[in-house]
Amino acid sequence: MQLRRRVFAISALLGRDWPGSSPAFESMTPQSTTDIDDLDIAIAHKHAPQWGGAEHVATELARTFDAPVYTGLVGPDVTLPSDVDWHTLVTGRLADWWSTKSTLAEATRDFAYQVIWDHVPELGNYDVVIVSGNSPSWNVPPDTQTTIKYVHSTPRTAYDRYVDKGESLFVKCYAKATRVLTQPTLAFPDRYVCNSDLVARRCVKYWDRGSANLEVVYPPTDVTQYGPEHAVGGSDYYLTYSRLVDAKHVDEIIAAFAGLDERLVVGGDGPQRTALERQAAEHDNIEIIGYMDEAAKRRRLAEAEAVIMNAANEDFGLVPVEAFASGTPVLGVAEGFTPHLIKDGKNGYVYQRSIDALRAAVRTHASTGVTWQPETIQRYTQQFSRSRFQSEMRRIVREAHAATRISGPDSVPREPVSDEAATTLPDGGQDA
Repeated sequence: MQLRRRVFAISALLGRDWPGSSPAFESMTPQSTTDIDDLDIAIAHKHAPQWGGAEHVATELARTFDAPVYTGLVGPDVTLPSDVDWHTLVTGRLADWWSTKSTLAEATRDFAYQVIWDHVPELGNYDVVIVSGNSPSWNVPPDTQTTIKYVHSTPRTAYDRYVDKGESLFVKCYAKATRVLTQPTLAFPDRYVCNSDLVARRCVKYWDRGSANLEVVYPPTDVTQYGPEHAVGGSDYYLTYSRLVDAKHVDEIIAAFAGLDERLVVGGDGPQRTALERQAAEHDNIEIIGYMDEAAKRRRLAEAEAVIMNAANEDFGLVPVEAFASGTPVLGVAEGFTPHLIKDGKNGYVYQRSIDALRAAVRTHASTGVTWQPETIQRYTQQFSRSRFQSEMRRIVREAHAATRISGPDSVPREPVSDEAATTLPDGGQDA
């Protein structure tokens, strides 16, 4: 009997037909009908030194699947959403230091994550792990686990920004080590999901990820909370808002408006605020208002003539989507994914990076406007909605889990096997 069971299994794997029966097999294993709500799912998010777009995505993933979030660290100034269960791997003074913008802190943190994320035993208990960011990919998943990687970007210093930053020996060594050490982890995810078509292109170019296991799902925005109805005052100013850091190039926007009559309102806070306030102090048409809460942001977006997006090589960019959801055009620099969000002349204008080009874009908008009405601009944002994000991610998890399901032989013969079949093994040898 033991021999016969072995041969039945071997024959099922080989697809061998059994004599005297049609169909040859009777199914013993039902088709997979697992509901993703019955799966244990976790989110592994790189870290949250500040609160930004990646943290917003990780939170929405957790809400979509009612899943906990495991994260490398949480910055001292970050307030986590209370409706999500967060598990932090590094705490205390080390976490505080690693949350700073120090080059040394970032470099040591990124390499330490190879050890910290390499073995997180709790993650092995889940049916599905969705990786948000790159560092959690150091964790080696069990072979029975479905792993989906949501890519916010490939490591930028090692790849797309290397041509601008790769002059120093330190950066050269850091970038080279990152490329070499990242390579073995690229095979771990069963499915890649990218936050934009630009990032998908980077995954193909730098990581050699084929299109079969890669697709784009835009980050979620609750577009329903924005709209022209939130306006209180008149729309006589242009708006820009972001974290006030070098990469956002707010100084260039201020310099451009210093030569214009139009008003500029700058929202947001960050290490560059003091310098920007000094720069704007001599110009009556420029106002820096600092941090905006959600209500203030909705009002400002609804009132603004247009929003200025001047950040360097954005992977996606939530600011244009929030502006469009308010029915407000965007003037955006021709870098990163920003120009792909803007339909030139319809919902905004694209300009090359220079102060003169930005001024020209403002003048063009002020004189001719855009062709789309606010309602049309709003409809454009439905592809970035929270409901679409949740629907797409649930579909991807369902498909990925079904594709990675491990199954053995699923049938048995109706008729006894012949003596020859019962004693012949797949390699042609005889069973002892």
